[in-house]
Amino acid sequence: MSLDSPTKQLGPRGGLILAVVILFVGLCMLGALSWAIWIDLAPLFWDKADCLIVSSAAETRYDSYEFVVQYTYKYDGAEYVSDKVAPWYAGSSDYETIRDLLRRYPAETQATCYVNPDAPNRAVLTLDIQWALYLLMALPLVFVPGGVFGVYRSWRELMDSRRGYHHTGEVVFRSGGTLVGLVFFGLFLFPGILYLLMCSFLPAIQAIAARSWEEVPCTILASRHTSHLGGDPPTTEYAPDILYAYQYGGKEYRSNKYDFLEAMSGDLAFIEGILADYPPGGARVCYVNPARPEEAVLNRRFDTQTLLFGLFPLPFIAFGAWGYCRIFRGLLGSRRGTAQKPSSYAAQVRDTVSNMMKTLGKRRI
Repeated sequence: MSLDSPTKQLGPRGGLILAVVILFVGLCMLGALSWAIWIDLAPLFWDKADCLIVSSAAETRYDSYEFVVQYTYKYDGAEYVSDKVAPWYAGSSDYETIRDLLRRYPAETQATCYVNPDAPNRAVLTLDIQWALYLLMALPLVFVPGGVFGVYRSWRELMDSRRGYHHTGEVVFRSGGTLVGLVFFGLFLFPGILYLLMCSFLPAIQAIAARSWEEVPCTILASRHTSHLGGDPPTTEYAPDILYAYQYGGKEYRSNKYDFLEAMSGDLAFIEGILADYPPGGARVCYVNPARPEEAVLNRRFDTQTLLFGLFPLPFIAFGAWGYCRIFRGLLGSRRGTAQKPSSYAAQVRDTVSNMMKTLGKRRI
């Protein structure tokens, strides 16, 4: 089986169609994410107005917590009521986020909200930047340049072929293969790097820092598991959600952070085993950051098994980096020139067959 024969058989015309499809997909993603980011940033350009927090509370949802608020404000002499927290706000699985909002916006206090001048009945209470949208921008930033490069390269080859110039089989492979390779290997490399940073390096740094945190008694208020679909094929994954209260510096705090890696498993029995150690009403200990008492964790261990789990994407990163190295080496090697004008039809056929056989011999598995 040859890895490159389907791509070579595309030729300039097929490569152009493939490049246009990839460019179209990338532009669609770019447009959708740009629109979502604009909605996220729009309140930055809205007018500020004083508002009165009528009520604020934390509510428990099926698999998350939600900050529920109602506030009134005046704009251009008219009074309005809103319950919108932020443009994309839909609760959080991290109770610390809810606690921060409760602390910032207690009932019967004055605050500042952001009012849409074109529609004064629309307002938000805070600017909640959704960083996931900006991270997802990495995908169209791979697809769009790859598509543009593929369209340019394939169009140039198509025009050369119409003028009587001939591109060898390896050049056709590089034209289509580079485009496909940039997208294909990028889907392994960039998500792998992001996963490694978020699920290994950052938790390890937090766990090391937590070794100096203070041990404080706490009371378990609620203990349950949450679930969501993940993986390929989709499977149900479970996570512990343990809400606890603790006293520090004469103040009461609440948190639901169990560990820094955000323990999750497809084995419900494993998660239930964790929950069994933290029954509601039970007295346990948590570890509190003395610099930020609102930050606490129940389990600060970062063992070898956890570390190995965090290093899971290393093979994907290595595979993606290997692919990019091969692609860029091929591009640098092709800078000597690849187009040639055959002296006769026989020479054109001979050169084409020769290069196809060489490429097949090099890349056959």
